[in-house]
Amino acid sequence: MNNTDVDFNLKRDFSDVINVTFSFIKQEFKTLISTVALYTIIPLLGSAVLSVFYTKDTWTAYFQGIFTNAPVVETPNFTVLILMIVINFISTLMIMGLTYEYINLYNTRGKGNFTRADVANAFVKDFLKILGYNIIVFIVVTLASLLIIPGIYLAVPLTFITIVLIVENRGFSGSWRRCFEIIKNNWWLTLALIIVTYIIIYMLGMVFNLPLGIYSGIKGFTAATGGNFEMDYVVLTLFTILSTVGSSLLMVLFYTMLAAQYYSLNSDKTKASSILDRINEIEDRPVEDSF
Repeated sequence: MNNTDVDFNLKRDFSDVINVTFSFIKQEFKTLISTVALYTIIPLLGSAVLSVFYTKDTWTAYFQGIFTNAPVVETPNFTVLILMIVINFISTLMIMGLTYEYINLYNTRGKGNFTRADVANAFVKDFLKILGYNIIVFIVVTLASLLIIPGIYLAVPLTFITIVLIVENRGFSGSWRRCFEIIKNNWWLTLALIIVTYIIIYMLGMVFNLPLGIYSGIKGFTAATGGNFEMDYVVLTLFTILSTVGSSLLMVLFYTMLAAQYYSLNSDKTKASSILDRINEIEDRPVEDSF
C-alpha cells in the first residue's frame, strides 16, 4: 500500500476509532463529500420532493383541521410512500457504497492516487452485490427483530457486510461469516461506537433540520391560534431539500467510523498474514539467495 496521511490498518480503542474518523473526514472532506454528493444528489433531491408531496396533503388537512377545531388525519398516498421508501433505500446504499469504495481506494492506492471516476466505477461494479446483500440482511434482521435481542445481536456484526464485500471481495456466505469473525469479543465496543456516532450525527443534523422544524412550527402555531393557514410549498420544498441532503450526507461520518472499526478489528489478521507471507517468501527463495 502507498503511504497515506491516515493509516487505517492499526488496532484502535474506542476513542482512537472516533478520532481517526474525524481526522479522515477533516482531511478528505472536500473530495469525499463532493464525490458522494455528485453521484447521489439526484436521488436525494427526488426523495426530498417526494417527501413534500407525501406530507403536503396530510399537513394541509391537519392544520386546517386545527383552524376549524376539527383535526383530521389524511389517508396517506401509498404509491408515493412506497416510491419514497425505495428511493431512500437506494440513496442510502449509494452513500454507503461510495464512502466505502473511496476509503478502500484511499487505503490501497494512497491519498490522491485515484479519481472520482475510479470511485464511481468501483461502486458500479459492486452495486448489484451491495444491493442484494443488504436486502437479505434487512429481511433477516427485520424478522429477527421480532424477537428483539436476536435482531440486535445480528444487526451489529452485519453492519460490516458491505465493507467486507468491497475490501475482501467475498461471496455472501463468506461475507456473512467474516462479519461475525471480525467482531468476536468486540460486539459491545462496536455497539457503543454505533450509538455514539448516531448521537453525534443527530446533533449535527439539527443544523439542517432546524429551518424545516421552525417553519412547520410557525405554521402550526398560526393555525392553532386562529390565523389564516397557508403553506408556501416552495419554501417547504427548499427546507426539505436542505434537511434531506444535509442529513443524508452526514451518514458519510457513520460509514467512515464503521470502516475505521473494520480495519481496526482486522489489523491483527492482516499483520499475521503479512508475516506468514514473508516467511513463505523466504522458504520459497533459492538457498544461494539467502546469503
